[in-house]
Amino acid sequence: GNYLSGCFVYRACDGIIRDAAESNGVFRSSERRRRAVRLIVTAMAKLDPGPLHFYIDEPHPHSRDLAGELREALRAAGLSGEIKLVRSADRVLKNAGGILVSGDSEIIDAVRKVFDLASFVLETEFLADLPDLGVFPQP
Repeated sequence: GNYLSGCFVYRACDGIIRDAAESNGVFRSSERRRRAVRLIVTAMAKLDPGPLHFYIDEPHPHSRDLAGELREALRAAGLSGEIKLVRSADRVLKNAGGILVSGDSEIIDAVRKVFDLASFVLETEFLADLPDLGVFPQP
C-alpha cells in the first residue's frame, strides 16, 4: 500500500522489504486498497501456498473494508482462506505456526518462517529495484 502511495520503500538489513511510512492510513484510499488486494491475491494465486489466513487489526480505520475486499478477491480467484479481524494481529502472528508474511521486525524475530510477499509483488509486478540497506557495513 505504501509503495502504491509513493512512500519510500527499501530492503532492510535482514533482506525484508520495509517502508518509511506509518501504515495506519495506508488503506484509506479505496482504489489503492483494492489495487493492493488484487496484487496480493494475484501473487497468492501464482504461489499456490494452500489455505491462507489473514489477520487484520480491527481497530484500524477501514479494516472491515479491507477484510471484505480480501474475502471477495480470494473467492473470485478460487483460493481458500479466512480473514479475521482481531484486536492485535501482531500478537496472533507471533503465536501462529506456518509461514508468515510480515514486514514487522518484531514478528519476524519471533517466528520461525517468514515469506517476503512485498518483495515478491514489487519485483514481479513492478520490476522494482529498491534501495538495499544491507550493502552498508553493520556495526
